[in-house]
Amino acid sequence: MPQIRLEYTNNIPFQQLDYKQMCKELIQVICERTDAKIPACKVGISPLPHYYIGNGNENNAFAHLTILLLSGRGIEEKQALSQHATEIIKAHFTPICKNLELQLTVRVDDMTKETYSKMQ
Repeated sequence: MPQIRLEYTNNIPFQQLDYKQMCKELIQVICERTDAKIPACKVGISPLPHYYIGNGNENNAFAHLTILLLSGRGIEEKQALSQHATEIIKAHFTPICKNLELQLTVRVDDMTKETYSKMQ
């Protein structure tokens, strides 16, 4: 059920990122903090070839992670998950972005149970 989406500016050297390990860590923390099961977690990663940040400096970069969960969780649970996810992406992105002005953001949001459907 968790839908995990990572967008990043294409000036980030993605080929240096151990994205599979990062995804494993994200899924692990999501499953530890919610009732999600590992097989239900899906991660999509997309580069952003067109972007503009702040003053337009080409050295500016960002990665944004969105975690969508079925509704019903409290704000404290989502805040804790957001903090843990931020720590994970920071640990993976910071070492490869030393020459960039990097911004990292995480959003944990709800998917309404009544309007979510899944086919297997």
